Amino acid sequence: MRISYDIYNVFYYVAKFKSITLAAKYLYVSQPAVTRQIKNLEMNLGYTLFIRNKDGLKLTEQGSALYEEVSKAIEIFNEIESKNNDLKPLEEGTIKILAGYATTKNILLPVIVKFNKLYPKIKIFMDYYPFKESINKLRNGEVDMLLLNSEDHPEYPDINFKMFYELSDILVANKSVIDKYTDNIKLENINLYPIICKKDYNSASKFISSYLESKGKTFNPYLELNDYWLIEEYVKMGMGIGIVCREFIKNELENKEMYEIKTDVELPKRNISYAIRKNCILRPELIKLMHFLENNYK
Repeated sequence: MRISYDIYNVFYYVAKFKSITLAAKYLYVSQPAVTRQIKNLEMNLGYTLFIRNKDGLKLTEQGSALYEEVSKAIEIFNEIESKNNDLKPLEEGTIKILAGYATTKNILLPVIVKFNKLYPKIKIFMDYYPFKESINKLRNGEVDMLLLNSEDHPEYPDINFKMFYELSDILVANKSVIDKYTDNIKLENINLYPIICKKDYNSASKFISSYLESKGKTFNPYLELNDYWLIEEYVKMGMGIGIVCREFIKNELENKEMYEIKTDVELPKRNISYAIRKNCILRPELIKLMHFLENNYK
């Protein structure tokens, strides 16, 4: 019996996700239909493809050999299909994106406003989840794209990361307290000041910590908060000197609500990336948004 592409496609995603439930959700079919397809494939091949373990489904030795061959064909097909989708006119569609609050407000929303004017029938849903949960949602096909700090992601063989936006971290203080501080801080003496930074250190905080370690010192910030917008609010209240993104507080700097405080050693820049799944068919609307992000932040 000739085995169809659709059956191999189901097998590919069950093997990729190690789960019938996740494969069914990704392919928009019922779990019984996926189970039936896998059983039919095993019957036609004459051997077992999966065994169950505590982590879900595991490929048998013969299943692994088949997956290695099938994945090459499926991934070539997906790449061809994505290239064809890039040429299709956009009419309707839906894009689901996960990003942090500050990234959504300052980077994503301005682009979405422009994108929506060009493609008003494309619906874009935005939400926020912790990093690990976001990665899992992307892998499982529950969302189409993540936006995140480039430094936050380790290597994932099944996910593509594309840097498209550069951020500059700086020290700032509120106009009501700026006179209490020098306009140029020696990084070696930064612990003498009430520094407010992100709780899970970003590249600027890590750089400062590493720099102080080289001087035999430890970085001791005054306050560590969970998000950039909280740091901005604390700075506005005159609570200390914040480590924030220059690009996120352009208006406050222009209106002189906040003042930048220079350091003798420049803080490193960092990047924002978007993340998408590898080896899957990219819909026309998602491809257009990817290009839009890259072109708007060259």
